[in-house]
Amino acid sequence: MKELIEKFVEESESKLAENFKEGKLFNIFNELSVNTKEVKHSLMLKSLINPKGNHGMGDAFYKLFIESLCLTDKEIWLNNIDNINVYDEYFIGNEGDIKADLKDKYWGRIDLLIENKKAKKAIIIENKIYANDQPLQLIRYNNYAKKAYNNYTLVYLTLDGKEPSFQSYLGNEQGTIEDGAEYQIKLNDIKQVSYSEHILNWLTSCSKVDEINNPVKSIIEQYINNIKELTYKMESINKNLLLGEYKELLTVITSRDIIEVRDEIRKDFFKKLKDKLDAEPLIKSTQFVLNVHQTIDINTVLNSNGHKRNFGIAVVPKEGEDFSIEVQNYGDLIYGFFNNNKIIKEDYDQLEQDGHWLCKVYKIDKDQTYGFYDDRLNYKLLTEMDDIINKLIKNIINNLNIDLK
Repeated sequence: MKELIEKFVEESESKLAENFKEGKLFNIFNELSVNTKEVKHSLMLKSLINPKGNHGMGDAFYKLFIESLCLTDKEIWLNNIDNINVYDEYFIGNEGDIKADLKDKYWGRIDLLIENKKAKKAIIIENKIYANDQPLQLIRYNNYAKKAYNNYTLVYLTLDGKEPSFQSYLGNEQGTIEDGAEYQIKLNDIKQVSYSEHILNWLTSCSKVDEINNPVKSIIEQYINNIKELTYKMESINKNLLLGEYKELLTVITSRDIIEVRDEIRKDFFKKLKDKLDAEPLIKSTQFVLNVHQTIDINTVLNSNGHKRNFGIAVVPKEGEDFSIEVQNYGDLIYGFFNNNKIIKEDYDQLEQDGHWLCKVYKIDKDQTYGFYDDRLNYKLLTEMDDIINKLIKNIINNLNIDLK
């Protein structure tokens, strides 16, 4: 079994290196770190849906999108292309005093809006990747739509087609339906769609449109791969290997095993890093933190549910500026020096803008595009952890006396 595992790892890494050299790992959405940002997804969807968009394909993508929502026969107004406008982050303003009874008010921005203003009809799309529903979110948009349009469709778009939270469309946490509560929305009146099914099928149809130009086709195909990664539908090298000559490994390794090993490797890395920093003569103290200041238990921030953003190690050196070590955009390790005497806790998000933060990037692997929270990194961390940590600390020590403004 040991020889089989070693052979599997060797072949997997060889195929990955081959794909890397051929540019198959390149994806513009990952490169720009917009793969999980809802605002950027809304902008991308809008750019394709818009029949007046720069894609040059006219209403081809728009019509396919409307078909994917199964609205073509019921909503004739959607076919009046000249009067169709598509917006992202559409500002609906504030109605009245939002400090009053919020259930009767509206405020905020609609992620995606398809509107025929002349006909006073619209499709309102709330786009969710990982974020939770904002307070009374669908209620607020519904309140706006009731006043702005004669007819509209409320769409809730998520990765897997899940239902919105009770508080978003009913206004309470318990799921209670109140008699005569006009602000409440029936779940059946909310069209639930998903990236994993509706958006992927629509994008696939878009990529096959006759006479589609090559630049647009290439971007759509990359976007499809981005969505597949987010919805766990991406075909992997290891999947094909495991279904082939290495299927014997499946008899002894479970998905739970893989998750637990992944989490322990990440925890082990940070624990070893902290221990070695504590042993450095130039270091005064260290602690696991969130947002530089909040002391945290590492087991609560690195687990099978992912990781908390801005988790890392806060370090106080005996001389020089304090600094923090964390992971940026799920990818590279970073360490940022900051002047703790010039900031307060609430200023954390403004450190870089105010000139009190100087970020240094440390790539674990200069030849591959591994991210720290990429599962492909596990074997490298497992086998080369001490060496990676030593090099990182050496890199940090060399910058300890850096001056900030």
